[in-house]
Amino acid sequence: MAPAGRKRKFATSSGVAGRLDSETVDTVDVETPLAKLLKQQDVSTFRTPNNPQATLEGLPAELRLQIYDYLSESTILHVHRHVNRKTKRCRYTWTPCREPNPSSPLLCANPKWSGMCAEQDRCTYKVLAPPEPRGLWALAASNKFIRNEAQELFMGRSVLSIHPNDLRPFLRYMKNNAPGQLSHLRRITIAGPDYLFSQSDIELLPELIPNLEAVGYQCQLSSSRWWSAWAQYDKLNLWRGLPMVEWMRSLDSSTTIALEAMSMWEDKQMTVRMLRQGEQEKGKKFGGCWKDADVKVKIDEPDELVAPKRDARWRIFWRNMET
Repeated sequence: MAPAGRKRKFATSSGVAGRLDSETVDTVDVETPLAKLLKQQDVSTFRTPNNPQATLEGLPAELRLQIYDYLSESTILHVHRHVNRKTKRCRYTWTPCREPNPSSPLLCANPKWSGMCAEQDRCTYKVLAPPEPRGLWALAASNKFIRNEAQELFMGRSVLSIHPNDLRPFLRYMKNNAPGQLSHLRRITIAGPDYLFSQSDIELLPELIPNLEAVGYQCQLSSSRWWSAWAQYDKLNLWRGLPMVEWMRSLDSSTTIALEAMSMWEDKQMTVRMLRQGEQEKGKKFGGCWKDADVKVKIDEPDELVAPKRDARWRIFWRNMET
């Protein structure tokens, strides 16, 4: 998958980690903050080191892999599907998550529908202003050797976050065009409105991702149902009413689960977050081994919005106006 937005052309590629495109698109000229910084730097300051061993490539392969592993632990990639209206062909790009949630590396700290953070901190897709690469992907973007060496680790350690409507097309695209990459994928998060989630999508994951280890669910929840339950029931038991919890029981008990549901009412938002660590033993379904003691629940109490204006950009994702 190619990072979205900078000055480049997308081209058809099969089995290569960099680009998953099925059409050619026009280039986009964008001067990113990093490019501006490089312009200000004196070229003479970038010199070949006197000691080649004092570089990343000069380190033993074992040490480099440890560095890659450390950087990739908290890397989330938001996958975007683009469909050409004329040819109906699609291509996929990704943008790096600004920050993972401290509770779980499967969840974005500030999803695009959140009004609880400043606009510049919200994780959203902007064609003309994509964020700079972060973590392991920033390192990979700087060097082709590193990108090739750590390709398997990239897919195995990163979390792919994708919209429910794009889940099936994306996984089938990967299966047909990059089965090697799909075999390395371990962690995936489905992010979007709750009414777009389905049990069949959950059951499809182990089938198309044979080495699945962790699944995240990050959703916007129907406010009327959620806020009425908030006033009537024990807050720590609210997670039981989420249909996704029941759907999880079809997954293997070794699969780690992270679920976050955000709801909005008037000028307040609240979040319920549920974490369930996978067991070491495989072969059991969640339905036969689900214990309350294994579930950690965190409640973000209803709070005032940081950006309460009626035309705030995050509101479009609550009005079914997402593009």
